[in-house]
Amino acid sequence: MSEKLSKLLKLMSGGAYVPPAKLRELMAQVELEENSKEFQILQWEALKKNINSSVNKVNKENLKTIVVELFKNNLLQGRGLLCQCIMKSQQLSTSYTDVYASLVSIINSKIPEVGDLLVRRLIVKFKRLLRRNEAEQCRSVVVFLSELFNFRVINSELVQQIIDKLFENISDFRIEMIIEIMRHCGITLHDENGKWFDQKANLLRNVLNENIVNPKSQYLIQEFFDNFKGLVTNYNGIDESLDLVEEEDQITHNFTLSENVLGDDHLDVFKFDPNYKDNREKYNIIRKGILGSDVETDSDQEVDNESSDYSSDYDNEEEEKQDVDDDDNRQYTDDKERNKLTVQIKDLTEQELTTFQKNVYLTIMSSMSPEEATHKLLKLPAVDPKRKEYMLVDMVIKCCAQEKIYSKYYGLIGENLAVINKSWAEAFQALFKENYQNCHRYETALLRNIGAFWGHMFASDKIGWECLSVIKLTEEDTTSSGRIFIKFIFQRMVDELGDKKLNERISEDYIQPFIRGLFPVDNPDHLRFSINYFTAIGMGKLTDKMRSNLNILTEKDKLITSLVNNGSDSDESDLSKLLKLKSGGAYVPPAKLRELMAQVELEENSKEFQILQWEALKKNINSSVNKVNKKNLKTIVVELFKNNLLQGRGLLCQCIMKSQQLSTSYTDVYASLVSIINSKIPEVGDLLVRRLIVKFKRLIRRNEAEQCRSVVVFLSELFNFHVINSELVQQIIDKLFENISDFRIEMIIEIMRHCGITLHDENGKWFDQKANLLRNVLNENIVNPKSQYLIQEFFDNFKGLVTNYNGIDESLDLVEEEDQITHNFTLSEN
Repeated sequence: MSEKLSKLLKLMSGGAYVPPAKLRELMAQVELEENSKEFQILQWEALKKNINSSVNKVNKENLKTIVVELFKNNLLQGRGLLCQCIMKSQQLSTSYTDVYASLVSIINSKIPEVGDLLVRRLIVKFKRLLRRNEAEQCRSVVVFLSELFNFRVINSELVQQIIDKLFENISDFRIEMIIEIMRHCGITLHDENGKWFDQKANLLRNVLNENIVNPKSQYLIQEFFDNFKGLVTNYNGIDESLDLVEEEDQITHNFTLSENVLGDDHLDVFKFDPNYKDNREKYNIIRKGILGSDVETDSDQEVDNESSDYSSDYDNEEEEKQDVDDDDNRQYTDDKERNKLTVQIKDLTEQELTTFQKNVYLTIMSSMSPEEATHKLLKLPAVDPKRKEYMLVDMVIKCCAQEKIYSKYYGLIGENLAVINKSWAEAFQALFKENYQNCHRYETALLRNIGAFWGHMFASDKIGWECLSVIKLTEEDTTSSGRIFIKFIFQRMVDELGDKKLNERISEDYIQPFIRGLFPVDNPDHLRFSINYFTAIGMGKLTDKMRSNLNILTEKDKLITSLVNNGSDSDESDLSKLLKLKSGGAYVPPAKLRELMAQVELEENSKEFQILQWEALKKNINSSVNKVNKKNLKTIVVELFKNNLLQGRGLLCQCIMKSQQLSTSYTDVYASLVSIINSKIPEVGDLLVRRLIVKFKRLIRRNEAEQCRSVVVFLSELFNFHVINSELVQQIIDKLFENISDFRIEMIIEIMRHCGITLHDENGKWFDQKANLLRNVLNENIVNPKSQYLIQEFFDNFKGLVTNYNGIDESLDLVEEEDQITHNFTLSEN
């Protein structure tokens, strides 16, 4: 072999980039016979590169183009390379499995040898991985086989036998594999053989009821049953953009798991073909039959004509290299070894952000259900871990905005994300405020989808209505874009809830403080504007209460004017009217009120004077507590101390408890507020704790989970701020352990989450005893899978929390240790 030929073969098989001009120059200097081994090696290397390049680029949008590219190559000769490349790519990017399955189904319809070889290799691989219990790789294999069944490349009998095989020896690993298959092709199996499917569903129910697998597997089974009925109802078949083979052209391979099939690994390596020219001509005939007679054949691309397959491959090398790099970013994100390397170098450039946004979009587009999309989105690596929730929610909203019409699919994804934990809920609240403040930047079409998304979120009640407090519906405080945005939000809520239910929702007491800007109650001008606005957008039914308030205010305004004009003629009836004004909850202009009060002479010790003072105190306390947050906490404390809190401690405790119940995400803020007031006026803290204890005892008797949760969370935070002693919290947990139930276990976990670290630091021995009790509950399977999952999750996260705990938020820790006053209560006290 000549030196130049040796160098050329090394370059071709080495995988390194070679400039096309240099390669053509080197090839022109080498003379090869068509049937020579060296010529066939060069053709083989070119075939390998072409197949790898095409498979690495495939996605939904370019699938048809890639199929044409692949058919231009000798896929009969390279079927081993093709199957190897597809299996590797699918394992690294399981979210694209449906795309690879569609690609295989198209090629299989023309060259069934490819489909036959791929299925045999997958069967061999499945048997090997099942013996070794290699979960991750086995999962990718069963997902691929499931999708191939959906695309009619394999028969249902093979999939059924795989599930039967997995049921032979129940384990957590095998149950996860069964659920994975059911998720991907359960509906197709159900349609093909309903009786067999029902039998397997009953087996899964038995596994769930007998508690023979761990909580995670039980949770997966329960989740599958919860979602399956909805999937069956809404299933429309496989994606139309991937269903490219006519039914009469489909070729289905009938394999069974008991067959002793071989993977023909020898097809992956080069082998000299003495009949190379004849075999190539045979494939050219097949290729013309598939692509048409105008497609170039191998004879048009020979080496001696300076346009061979491997030469043309390198002509576009630079473009392909970039494409392959882009696809590597997609394919290797799941590769554990690759992840280990990239941890050390973190690129925070716009390129990584763009890649993240692309991955989010592709994940959403490629998922079959909102649950699947949510699961995959949570697994995506974060560009900035501190802002992961915000960035992901922001991208979901942007994807929703780009749709031609609003799709409820995005709203359901939003629901799933919003209920994960507090940080996700806060991300939604922050983005709503940002969307509203920036709505003037969006076109109407985008604004419609964004508004509909938020309307769905409020209608589903998965995010707190407190974020609506950012809106003040007046002519001065809104723009035309803002009013359009509000219209789309309420239109979606009406579509999903109906006028009657929406009216009931906005009339609920806990929502009232947050929608005062939208539905004012105490300013005639604002009331008129809001009434006119909602009437103009076709929602006049929502304005009934505002119209009533406006009428009352108009009458009261006339009354005030009359009283002011009459001056000294005011009598006892005028005083009673004034008291009615003060206690009615409606807005009275301060100037008019002062003028009116100046006309009414009252003794300071009179009952009437004290009633007026009491009503003013109530309004001041309610106004201050409803406004409190981290940023204005110090200001609110000063405002409150200007009032007589000893006299109004009952009002203050009532208002704080009500506000905390409605906004549990602000519990730490309310606890901090109480600790500050308690350090100066301990009677307030004493009364609040006594009321919480009474309320806890009442709710625990009634098993009222939601309200009880807010009470134990509040008590936990008060313990963190040293308002109450540890003994009371320990007794509450002991009380909950007396009679184990799902409801009580959830309460215990809620307390542990909020003050478990503080309890651990105060009394480690007691804490360890309770942790052991929780482990016993988990091991004995005496609560439902959800409660078991909560216990397991707590143990998984607690060690990390202990390591990283830095105490309560510095912005809320405003009382010096020597000023703290702790109330020593026990649960046994009456």
